[in-house]
Amino acid sequence: MSALVCEFISENKASVCLSRENLHRLVSLWELMNHFDLHSLTKWWANLSTLEGVCRAGQKEHGGSPAARDSLDQIRAELRKFAEFFAQHDMPSCGDSVDAALFQLAQPNIDVSSVVTAIHSFRLAIVQQFKKTLFLRISEERAAYLDREDLFGEQVKAKVPSAVPDIRDAGNCLALDLNTAAVFHLMRVAEHGLRHLAKALKVRLTHSGKHHPIEYADWNKIIEGVQNKIRATRTLNPGPKKEALLVIYSDAADHCTYMRDLRRNNISHARKPYIYPEALSAYERVRAFMQFLATGLKSRS
Repeated sequence: MSALVCEFISENKASVCLSRENLHRLVSLWELMNHFDLHSLTKWWANLSTLEGVCRAGQKEHGGSPAARDSLDQIRAELRKFAEFFAQHDMPSCGDSVDAALFQLAQPNIDVSSVVTAIHSFRLAIVQQFKKTLFLRISEERAAYLDREDLFGEQVKAKVPSAVPDIRDAGNCLALDLNTAAVFHLMRVAEHGLRHLAKALKVRLTHSGKHHPIEYADWNKIIEGVQNKIRATRTLNPGPKKEALLVIYSDAADHCTYMRDLRRNNISHARKPYIYPEALSAYERVRAFMQFLATGLKSRS
């Protein structure tokens, strides 16, 4: 990889470097062009195409005659450039196609028609193999969601670290237009947030008269615990403390109700995929909920 590309990567940390240790990550168009040296690759391809055309032009008249040594040397030289390229970029199938072409061209007294066949077969094989190597393009609008652990902000990342993997995966799904999967991960984020909220408000849950850990409680039970906190706060003596707590708890209840309804909707429409605007709406509401947890609860401490 050129120094220019390395400099670009160092300045843009969101860009992911192509390397043997990181083969399956998305890369920018800039990295793709430079890492694979597309300028040289297209030049070699054009040279080989020209050599094939020259041979094909003489095929009708001299098809059965032995190919000229200088032409064979030129063709082999171009093929060796491809061989080095494919070896460098760990493309063994393409390398096998080079070997096959070089083997054909090494036959004693190979005629012009056989040379044309060898070049043409090589070019067809490379085209087919290149078609199997796919790169997914992400629009500039969606790229902002990609591989972001801080998608909901640094405060959310620090306050609710257990939600970070699902926050990142939800963003990746939005970037890739996997909208239903994005909502799935957003619901997991919201669940982490809901349990964090219950602990922050010191919600106590019971089951059959015994303490029920928040980690094992369902959404309705946790939301009911939050609502009980609100009812208990309303019985406090009037004053600024009561008003402040009621504002915090009311905001928490509103967020929790939306999270619950969204989760129910997710379940009831299991056979109907979400479209992007719906997933984006869920993303914005879950983000607001998580940011409320990271910032709104400070006033209670």
